[in-house]
Amino acid sequence: MVEILGIGACALDMIAKIKHFPEPDEKIDAESYTYLPGGVTGNYITGVARLGGKAGFVGAIGDDQEGEILLENFKIEGVDTSLIKIKKDLRSAINFIMVTDEGERVIIQSPYMIKTQLKVPDEIDLKLIQGAKLIHTTAIHKNVSEYIIKAAKKENPEIIISFDLEKQVAVQYGYEEIEKFIDLVDILIPQKLGVMELTGKNDPTVAAKILLGKKPNLKIIAVTLGGDGCSITKRNGDRIEQKTYNAYDIKPIDTTGAGDAFNAAFGVGYLKGWDLDKIANFANAAGALNCLKVGARTGMTTMENVLKFMKENTNKNKK
Repeated sequence: MVEILGIGACALDMIAKIKHFPEPDEKIDAESYTYLPGGVTGNYITGVARLGGKAGFVGAIGDDQEGEILLENFKIEGVDTSLIKIKKDLRSAINFIMVTDEGERVIIQSPYMIKTQLKVPDEIDLKLIQGAKLIHTTAIHKNVSEYIIKAAKKENPEIIISFDLEKQVAVQYGYEEIEKFIDLVDILIPQKLGVMELTGKNDPTVAAKILLGKKPNLKIIAVTLGGDGCSITKRNGDRIEQKTYNAYDIKPIDTTGAGDAFNAAFGVGYLKGWDLDKIANFANAAGALNCLKVGARTGMTTMENVLKFMKENTNKNKK
């Protein structure tokens, strides 16, 4: 039975390795390029499966070659695909990603990331979500996520809802709509730009404290800080506590999917009942490992490998 469900989008990533980002009107040659499965929630749920979690993906793909590749990849990874709908009238998403020699990247997201989605309620079988212990979403398809989460909470009030808030989603829907959505959430895992956009604050740690103070339903806010690690904000009775966990000292090759690997590890660790110190360092390690290979999922690995990496490597010293 599936324990962790991911609601959202998947895509085929076309990744070009380049020496530097081009200037306007500049033409540059790619050093190499490849096609790999991607998409934020697709990456997340693949990460969960590789860490040994019982994972399922909830979303839609097009009736095309790209969709076939994405579906087959999920099956290879052991992800439950019973809640994936093949849409004959829409296309699968193809994202374009450029990665420099320094590991920096830019992503041009396909419009079909948003367009290719499930119809509510006709294309969603709520029976298939029964037994899940955690639901994770980016809310890129907010209406789909809301419908499933509300039904899941009604069926099982103890189910955990985690939300990966990206800046473009905060901009797309606006604070008022995202604020309503956060009322359904237990664990918020925003990118630093996402939580800053939502609160209007320039410091993501300050923003997290403000947001947690406003939202009594939230148990944890785990802000991903890229190369600086993560910040965990939680309640301890009437007090709000916050701690920053340094990233591991690596030389990144490609940062694509690092946040997704972090989120997957966070969810797996949380369901295992680990303390937040262990969860945060475990998630940082999973994110770091994913930066050592090209592709959003290529560096996602097993529980054993992440724990081994943690023993053999040290976190960066605080600046």
